[in-house]
Amino acid sequence: MELTNKVIVITGAGGGIGRAMALRFAAERPYKIICADLDLAGAQTTANQIGGVALKLDVAVEAEIATLIETIETNIGPIDLFCSNAGISVGGGVEVPDDDWQRTWQVNVMAHVYAVRAVLPGMLERGAGYLVHTASMAGILMSNGNLPYTVSKHAVVGLAEYLSVTHHHQGIRVSLLAPLGV
Repeated sequence: MELTNKVIVITGAGGGIGRAMALRFAAERPYKIICADLDLAGAQTTANQIGGVALKLDVAVEAEIATLIETIETNIGPIDLFCSNAGISVGGGVEVPDDDWQRTWQVNVMAHVYAVRAVLPGMLERGAGYLVHTASMAGILMSNGNLPYTVSKHAVVGLAEYLSVTHHHQGIRVSLLAPLGV
């Protein structure tokens, strides 16, 4: 995808892979990169490095994602590239408490679903858009000693594959990142 003059949103942009994406994308002269993260200070550090915009976001809350997307599209412009990158890991197996399973599921899977629900209709109207989903090699293989993470990342792989097949003919492109160790 050509990124020049595009509006890009990256969740989990306060550090790690999200920050690396922001720094790399900035080299392509996009119109604006929005760095969204629960860690607003981290998002602001990233945004300051690239001339972007930092916004606080809890990706586990659908209303926050919907509001973020609506705000961006109203005040900045249509989102061309949405990177669902935020993720968490708690470790453990089947014994992991339900609250940890649920939080992992919300952040690692449902955040992707919430973002697609909010951003896809506009992309479909325009006949173009790009979705990037950060999973993990744990979603293709597994992460020993980390069952909730493994299961949630497998779900992200399935979601990205579904979206790619279902919406390709409508101008929507989908990529999946599956890094091993970061």
